[in-house]
Parts: sequence; C-alpha cells; structure tokens
Amino acid sequence: MSTTDKGPPPDTRKGKVTGAEAIARFLQDTGVELIFGYPGGAVIPLYDALYGSPVRHVLCRHEQGAAHAADGYARASGRTGVVIATSGPGATNLVTGLANAHMDSVPMVAITGQVSTTSIGTDSFQEADIYGITIPITKYNYLVKDPADLLGDLAEAFHLASSGRPGPVLVDVPKDIQTAEIPYLLPPNPAIPGYDPRPRASAAEVDALAEAIARSLRPVFYVGGGAVSTGVSEEIRKLAVGSDVAVATSLLAKGVFPDDHGLSLGLPGMHGAKYANLAINESDLIIGLGVRFDDRVVGDVRRFAPLARIAHVDVDPAEIGKRLSVDLPVTGDLKLVLDMLIERHSPSPKPEWRTRVAELKRGHPLAVPESGGSRVKPQALIRAVSDLTAGKAVIVTDVGQHQMWAAQLIESSEPRRFLSSGGLGTMGFGLPAAMGAAMSCPGVPTVLIAGDGGFQMNIQELATVRENSVPLKMIVSNNGCLGMVRQWQQFFFDKRYSSTVFGFNPDFARIAGAYGIPAERVEDPARVLDAVRELIASDGPGLLDVIVDPEENVLPMIPAGKGQTDFFGEGWGPARSTDCPRGMRACPHGRLTFCSSPLKPEPPGIPIKPAEALSVNDRERPAAFAGQRKPAMKKIISILVRNRPGVLSHVAGLVTRRGYNVESIAAGPTENREITRITLVVKGEEQVLDQVTKQIRKLIDVIKVDPIPHETAMTGELALITVSFTPERKSEIMSLIGLLGLAIKHIEKDSATVMIAGSAQSIDTAINGLFPFHIKAMARTGLVALPLSENGSPAWRAARRLSDRIAYRQTVRTTAPVSSDAPAAWPPQDPSRLSSAASGKTLRQGL
Repeated sequence: MSTTDKGPPPDTRKGKVTGAEAIARFLQDTGVELIFGYPGGAVIPLYDALYGSPVRHVLCRHEQGAAHAADGYARASGRTGVVIATSGPGATNLVTGLANAHMDSVPMVAITGQVSTTSIGTDSFQEADIYGITIPITKYNYLVKDPADLLGDLAEAFHLASSGRPGPVLVDVPKDIQTAEIPYLLPPNPAIPGYDPRPRASAAEVDALAEAIARSLRPVFYVGGGAVSTGVSEEIRKLAVGSDVAVATSLLAKGVFPDDHGLSLGLPGMHGAKYANLAINESDLIIGLGVRFDDRVVGDVRRFAPLARIAHVDVDPAEIGKRLSVDLPVTGDLKLVLDMLIERHSPSPKPEWRTRVAELKRGHPLAVPESGGSRVKPQALIRAVSDLTAGKAVIVTDVGQHQMWAAQLIESSEPRRFLSSGGLGTMGFGLPAAMGAAMSCPGVPTVLIAGDGGFQMNIQELATVRENSVPLKMIVSNNGCLGMVRQWQQFFFDKRYSSTVFGFNPDFARIAGAYGIPAERVEDPARVLDAVRELIASDGPGLLDVIVDPEENVLPMIPAGKGQTDFFGEGWGPARSTDCPRGMRACPHGRLTFCSSPLKPEPPGIPIKPAEALSVNDRERPAAFAGQRKPAMKKIISILVRNRPGVLSHVAGLVTRRGYNVESIAAGPTENREITRITLVVKGEEQVLDQVTKQIRKLIDVIKVDPIPHETAMTGELALITVSFTPERKSEIMSLIGLLGLAIKHIEKDSATVMIAGSAQSIDTAINGLFPFHIKAMARTGLVALPLSENGSPAWRAARRLSDRIAYRQTVRTTAPVSSDAPAAWPPQDPSRLSSAASGKTLRQGL
C-alpha cells in the first residue's frame, strides 16, 4: 500500500476491535513507523486494517526482498524491523531472510498469516507449518490459537527481538484470529520467567579481565556485532587508546573502531589483512567482545593465537567456549561489562606494542592494483567509492568477492555504516537490504555494492526502489561470473570452472532504465572515478553497471581450516615469517602448497612473557571440542519450562539438530500445572555436555536447567512389556514375573502385559530376565529425575517461586489498563489479583 492510500479509522465497536485492527494499533502505539511486506489471502484482514494507518507500509516485490529490507532497516537504524507475509509460500519465502537475521543477531519481527485454526493440519490451500519450519532460525516464534493471546504475544515478540542478544521473532496469526473481536488492551512490559536480557557479570570476572589487560604486553580486542547492538564504540575506543590495545573487528562490527586509527587492525581471518592475522598470532591476550569467534576468522582452532590467553565477553553464555577454550569467560551485557571495566582499569600504555602494530601495517599493506589497460580493477572501483563517500555514507554489500574487497578497502569510522550478510552469506541480500537501510536514514547517502550474480537474485526490488523514490546509489561490480566460487575453483579444483561463468548476462543499465532509474554502463577504467562521483552527487536512485576484470582474486587468503599464518597468493611473499624454510609455491597444475613449519614468533623489541605473567607457553591452543578424546559420559538434565505449545519441539529440536546423543527424553507435568518438567539423558564428552546445558538454558521458555549428578538425584522410569508364551510355559513365566516384582496389568491365554517402575538398571534386569520368552512389545517412558536436598528440591522451589509470577503475568494481560506509560509494578501489591488468576486465564496447556 502506498502512502497516499487513505481510509477510515478502525471501528472500535463498543471498545472491541478485530485481531487485525489490534495488530495495526499495536504497531502504531509501539512506535513502529515503517513495515515491509507482500499481501495474500491469509492476511487480507490485516492489510484492510492497515489501510489508512499512519504506519507506512512498503510493498516489496517478493517476500524474501521484504525480509531483507526489514533486516537492512534494523541494521542501519538500530530499531526492530517488521515484515508481513501471507500463509504458505508467502511465509516460506521469508525463511532465508529470517535465517540471515538470526545468524547476524538482527532484531526483526515477522507477522505471517495462517489458515484458520479449524483448518490447521488439514493441508488447506496455502497452508504451511511456518511455526515448525522457523523454530531453528528464529530467536522465538508463536502460533496464536486464542484471540486473547494475540496482543500479549506481540508484546513479547518485540521485547524478545530487541533485547539481550537480538534476533528475529515470528508471530503466525490464523485468519480467524485476525477477524475475531477482542478488547484492545495494550500489554505492560513483558516479564518472561527465566529470561534475563541484561545479565550482569560479577566483579571478580571484570577484575580478572582488568588485571589481564594491565599485565599483558600485546593485547588485542576482537570486536563483533554485539558491540554494534549495545552501542559501545566510545567505551572500546577509550580502553584501546588508554592501554594501546589493538582492535580487530569482525565483518559485522566494521566501524565500531575507526579504520584509520593507528591501533585498528580491521578485518582478520580468511580474507582479512595480513597484518591483522599476524598481530593476533603474536598477541598474548585476545579479548572477544560480543563476537562469535567464527570459523572464517579462527581457522584451525588448535593454532589460533598460540601465545595468547583468550577472554570472551558475551551476553549469550552459549557462545563462550563454543568453538575455543576460553581462559577468562565473562557472561554479561557488553555495555555493563565495559562500564565496570572502565571503572576498574587504569590505563597501561604499551608503546612497544603500538610500534609493533605500526610495523606490521607498514610491512604488509593491502594491495590495491590500479585500473589499467582495458579492464577496470574491482579493487580500484571500491577504493573510489571509499574515497568519494569519505565515511559519510551507509555502504551495503551483497555477498562475494566484492564484499570482501569492500570489507578490506572501505574506511568506516562509525557503526551501522557498513552493512553486510555475515554468518549466512546470503546472495541477494544487498539490494533489498540497502533499500531498507536508505529508508531508515533518509538524510544519509546509501550506496549498494553488489556483484552481478547476487544482484539478479532480488533484482525485482528495483521496482520498489523506483516506486518509493528511494535515493539509493547502486553499483554492480560485473565480472560475468560467480567470482568467489570461481576463485575457489581456480585455487583448489584445477581451474575446473563448473557452472560459475555466466554464458549470458543482461545489460543492467538498460534493465534499470526499464524501471525508470537513471543508469550507466562503465567499461573504461578512466571513466570510473567520474562515474562514481556523478552517481553519488545525483538526486534520487541511480545505477552503475561497471564491467570489471574477471580474473582478479581476493587476497590475502587463508584456506578454510588452516592456521592464521598459512597465507598464499601471488605477490604475498612467504607463507609464514622470514625464518620459514620455504615460502608459498605453486605446483604445475595450479594448486598451491602451504608451509607447515612450526611458528615461534617473537616480535622485535617485545620479549615473550613467562607463563606466570598470564601468557601461555608456546604451544597449540586447544579447541573447545578438540584434543585428546575422553570417554563418553552421561548427564541427566532436568529442565523446567513454561507449559506452552511447542516447547518440547524447541528443546528436542535444539538438541537433535546439533547432533547430540540423546538417550532419553521425558516430559510431564509438575505440581504446578503451568510448568512442565523435561528430563534429558545425554551422552557425550564433558565439553559437549556443558554446551548442551548452555544451549538449552538460552531457550526462551526455559525457566531453569539443573544438570543432575546421579549421586544427588532420585531417578526412575516406567516400562510396559508384553510377553508371549505357550500354555506349557505359562506357570513358568508367572513365577518369573513374581520373582522380578512385575505388576501384571493385562493377561490373555498366550500373552501378558506387565509394568515395572524403578531405576533404569532394575528395568534392564527385568528385560533381560524376560528375554528367554518372546517380548512382543515394549515401551519405556525414559528417565525422570529430581534433585535431592535437605530443604526440598531446588527445582521444586524454583517452580514454586515462579508459579505466582506466571499467574500474575496472565492476570495483568487480561486486566491491565490501556495505558503503557509505566511498567507494571512487581511484586503485585494486591493479593486478590493473584488469587483471581487461579480461576481465570492460565497459560496454554499442552506441548
């Protein structure tokens, strides 16, 4: 719907509105100004409610484009992006966009239509289980089955999307929920049991971190996207400058620390600057700040930063120790941790380290070949964009070679000014995301840099750009191939370019012209600088289709899984340091070989600190799950969860999709009917089992996680066993059943069904005793467990404390005034409000 569409305000019909009207009013009342979407049959009521709404809706040309546009809007503005799609194919078209936002922790809410509740599960027209589909790729999701839950679910969705570690949340709204009439009561600030979006690190953890920085000689901050979402650029700059801490930034954190600063290392890892990787390799302290330590940066985890202790600060405890063994773990909100660190840390200048960083940067600069002859060099094109925007524009990239060149060569000095798909690496992200970013900050120039492959994946959004007069400047780095895949084929597959070179490419300038967008095709290297300058200075949208040299490769490069100093590529010198016995060599077939000599770096002028002074010895750093394999062990995990639909799927799905060995899973009610206990028995190595616990603990519906040692728990399970027998052996089996202590539940002339409850060992004994007879059928419930203590189970006490909190929250949801000026008081002062909840609305039952 365009902004010119007008219509009557919603009819409130004696204080009630339809569910669709409630959604529209909720979006308006919570300050949402812009949403992206595509209509369809299951969301017609919602689109009817949006007709005339002050909330601006942008009609995209594909749901995936709408999802990426909401993503780009959120990244550039820091606000929650909103996207709407219909049921079935409309909802499934959001999947890539949701997965992309989930990997990069982008706050986004997707509202999807669904067939009516009475038709769910019947394979109705345009029905798809988008709730089940998106469990692994969202922070949380909802299927609204009761109109009374709609506003509360929306409030929780926006709260979850933007708090803690941000992420996408999906709310699936059946059509009959959209047409049902409900009172419009704006919910209070959500209070979700067990969910702590801003955990505070302990003073001891922060003190240890401050001491480590003070005693370190070669510290490095490795900064990730969490620094962007928490807005801690100034804090990082203050700490880095005060103690000469070098700063490396992930792809998502570009701009958090100025690229032109002397302590800036820029992007490390596979395509990071050589000096960045060398500095990390020589460091004696790596401090991860809101970062994932992803595989493209760490490479061979056993050889990552071999001289360094690793500290990791993150709001998500499951990230700490997930890939690397961490020496100083700090779980907490990054803003709160850095504020505490600044209070406790005294500046400790390290001039020798600052000098060494400068030497590395001078000795191993990023090479930018000049355009010459008849071909435009893609690096020169991107350098021109950097020079002409001077850090004042929002730069958005698609995915591929151009993305890595942009990460290397675009100079950024502010966060949220360089946007790119990081974890998922989604081709097609660039154009719609740039469109959303440009709409989020209309006063700031926005430039898209895309490859010809990715640009065509969502090229239809040119219509959205033109219709909304988005002043987006688009540059297509056109090399006629899938450049990054072609590069890998050149290096690792004997130049067998299978399906990576386009046999045909359109004229993108003429296509843009068909959409009414001014465009130019550039092939002359001498024309590039002026063409980019004219594009940036122009009003409204514009496009440059720049034909670049297809044989250029992104260098430096460290192959996947190699160590930080396993560089190769023409013109980059030795694979390691000058004491390496052999440098990079190319074999006759074009394959590259790598240096494998041990590295023992000792930067000039900076002695290696002894182990007792916080540095580790010169040895391989162990991976979190690498090294000497230990015998598998069992762990019993007792989990208290809110009794909500789908919670068992969330828990079981998280465990199984990560490949954990689940021996048993059991679920059942507790003494509080609003809380369910799930018992997992997991087998594996100790580090893996610890990661299981961390991952489960971060699920939204999880209230409490208790890893239970066997010796401090009461455990048991139930089994039903049907055995068959001949008449001659009936007396024999009856005697055996009595001897084993089994209860006969059903008997026929040739079979008996018995029941046994007890420990897993006692059930195993019973099964072994019955094996001489024919066991026709058997069912075991799986192990259940309760921790034991002198004053009752800690899990029982936790459930007891939380039961009143849940009941109060449900009462507030149905009785709260319309005002949202202040959060609901806690704890409640009126006990009658709690007692009324017992006979009123409770949490939805079932798993």
